Amino acid sequence: MSTDRISQALQDFVPDAYQGSDEYLDIITWNVRFFNDLDPERVRIVRQIFEELNADIFVLQEVAEGSLDGIADELTQRGAGFYETIYGLSGGDIRVAFLYDTEWVRATTEPEELFAEDSPTVQVGRVRKPVFPRYPLQTRFVALSAPGSPEPPFDFHLVGVHLKSQRDSRRGHRSEEQRTAAAKLLAEWLQNEAVDEDVIIAGDWNASPFQSEWEVLRNLEAAGQLRFANWNHDSEGSHFFSSGYSSRLDFIAVTSQVQGVETLQERSKVINWNLLLENGVSQSLREQLRSKISDHLPVLTRFYFTESDRDEEVVEPPSESVEFPSVAVLGSVKIVAANVNPAGKEAGHETVTLLNLSPDTVDLSGWGIRDRLGRQHSIEDLTVPGGETVQVVLKARTAQLSNRGGSIILVNDRDDEVHSVTYTGQQASKQGWSIAF
Repeated sequence: MSTDRISQALQDFVPDAYQGSDEYLDIITWNVRFFNDLDPERVRIVRQIFEELNADIFVLQEVAEGSLDGIADELTQRGAGFYETIYGLSGGDIRVAFLYDTEWVRATTEPEELFAEDSPTVQVGRVRKPVFPRYPLQTRFVALSAPGSPEPPFDFHLVGVHLKSQRDSRRGHRSEEQRTAAAKLLAEWLQNEAVDEDVIIAGDWNASPFQSEWEVLRNLEAAGQLRFANWNHDSEGSHFFSSGYSSRLDFIAVTSQVQGVETLQERSKVINWNLLLENGVSQSLREQLRSKISDHLPVLTRFYFTESDRDEEVVEPPSESVEFPSVAVLGSVKIVAANVNPAGKEAGHETVTLLNLSPDTVDLSGWGIRDRLGRQHSIEDLTVPGGETVQVVLKARTAQLSNRGGSIILVNDRDDEVHSVTYTGQQASKQGWSIAF
């Protein structure tokens, strides 16, 4: 029997209602607390948590530069997504970072740190201190629509923050001035630099949304320009102490222009570690959780894609003669099945089954199988006799068949589409089962 009590306790801690789906955009903010890649066991546990949460974007705090790169590679190898990383430039070993799944979101601008050029300071007692210990990290993303969805992608700015800690306050030193100044700068940026933009701000704010520091942001909320305090409830603590006391320091704010903001879940949701924080859990395990993983909990906001009108695309007939491959080739080979969710490790074990409907042998050398994002597995030295099937095993880091639904496209050696199929996340939910088309 395993003695890894933390990993056992973490199993199935994600509520079913918040599992990844092709109908949502999931953004999670989490302070991972002094995270680096020096402790292999801690890295393994954190990677497991990322895999279970399966968010489209993680906004992370207290991360050492480069420490997420190995996790991103392993998530890809395990078929959990195609994750990329972005790190802030400031903060030393405790930076702000983004970990995002390129299968569902793409960064469309170079990341930058807000206010870094101005290096703003504020008077605290007799000295001036930096407003931001780590500058807010921001870039622009595009969220991709689900396969077959009539909804176009939508763009948004994502800003990751990790504002001044209250630790100095507990030592008798004031810190609210820095957070107050940070709130004013963020509000000015929203009103002057990000006008008519869709903006999501996520991170560790280091003070409850109802504290005085955030008055300027609550004023924007009262004016209908921001979702802030009213749906980041104090009743759900995101930071906890060994004594069991918790406070809400981690939350997500969105401008009211964000597509889907009217159909957000009723509040941002703290993901609790099952029963770990409830009565009856041993103090030793509670302290293991704090010391091994983090004293902060992930906070999830799910954005539902809203309906929008879009004119149908009119395809004009070609005005010039086009050379087509033979009709026999185009119509003779079909995709008839796929195992998109194999048991165990997925990368390098997903399969696509092809059927040759014709009586003649077809040479598939130079053909390819693509996923919905255009990633291609190239077929080499393979023929399929007339009336028979052949199973193609997709190599890792080529086409990837998402468990959240997708499309499979067969192209010939001239890059012409021969056949394509689509499948849903529900069809892919049975591990080890093949989907018949």
